[in-house]
Amino acid sequence: MERARVAQVERIAQLKSEYGAARVGSLLAVGDAQGITVDLDVLESALAVVDLDLNVERAVEQGGVDVQATRWGRALESLPRFLFEAVLQALRSEYGARAQDILVAPWSQDWEQWDHLVASVRSAVAVRGDACLIEEDVLELVRKVLRAHVRLSVSNAAVVFPTDAKKLAELVGVGLHCGRGEIFRDANGDPANQCLADSLLQLLVHHGFLSSDIDEGDRREACAENRRMFVASDGPLQPRDRDAFSGQDAGVNPQAFLQHDVHAGPSVCFFMEWFRRRGLLVRELPAAGIALTVHSRFDSADLPPDRHEICVGVGRGVGGVLLFDLYNSTGTGVSGAHYDPLFPNSILVD
Repeated sequence: MERARVAQVERIAQLKSEYGAARVGSLLAVGDAQGITVDLDVLESALAVVDLDLNVERAVEQGGVDVQATRWGRALESLPRFLFEAVLQALRSEYGARAQDILVAPWSQDWEQWDHLVASVRSAVAVRGDACLIEEDVLELVRKVLRAHVRLSVSNAAVVFPTDAKKLAELVGVGLHCGRGEIFRDANGDPANQCLADSLLQLLVHHGFLSSDIDEGDRREACAENRRMFVASDGPLQPRDRDAFSGQDAGVNPQAFLQHDVHAGPSVCFFMEWFRRRGLLVRELPAAGIALTVHSRFDSADLPPDRHEICVGVGRGVGGVLLFDLYNSTGTGVSGAHYDPLFPNSILVD
């Protein structure tokens, strides 16, 4: 007990030395006044986030730029403070000692996704009130922007992440092994970019919703018809090229890569009906739907894999939410280049 007390005193002394005695002392005094024992790890994290914020602002202005005139500065002023501090904490955790240099960089200060984040949060609050700020869909929106920032930092050689091969080896360790989503080819021999649809179709077969008699030729035909449905639609399901980081529309392209956040749910519904009409439907999707998790080499504890609820209320089957997993490869780049299905292992690998 005495050893723990000594360790705590030493830790507080270290925090006072690094962040200022008056500052640390005042925060501890607030805890004492409220009868709260301050967690020193949480305290240090909060102090580090505030320091990062101040140091970034100071460094930008030393470069002759008014931080309030940057997109980063506008985000700082516009987002609720707790949400902005959560953004800072996640980036600090991702980038470590390089966080300040990365956030000061012109590409980060004037990154248009900061504007997009502010607009999206404001829109959610306008419709649902401040309570939505702690709801999962809003938090996932924040994570999506941060994932894009991490990828852009890689393209600027600011940080290094594991290779696809290493990340896939890690996933084997947690009970997932990677299959192969086929791109298939069109009549001209060009890639048809069907890897997302084919990966989802294979998962439906693997999990026993569609017949195991479905062969590669059946998958090729079904994926082609699924894409034709999207191309013929007049709306957001049309395949479109998009900027890898901003998400801005780059125009309709019938051969564009399908996107899991746009096309996964409609593709699953299409396959269920397509094979129902052919007598190859085994059982219905549960009404609870599917939790689709899309892994990549950029995933971390602070920025977990992208997750979407799809096909909720579509099926008439019983049971809980299905868990479907995909892997989105990026190679040596930062934007997704290919989807593969991740199948659950029957035995976990130690």
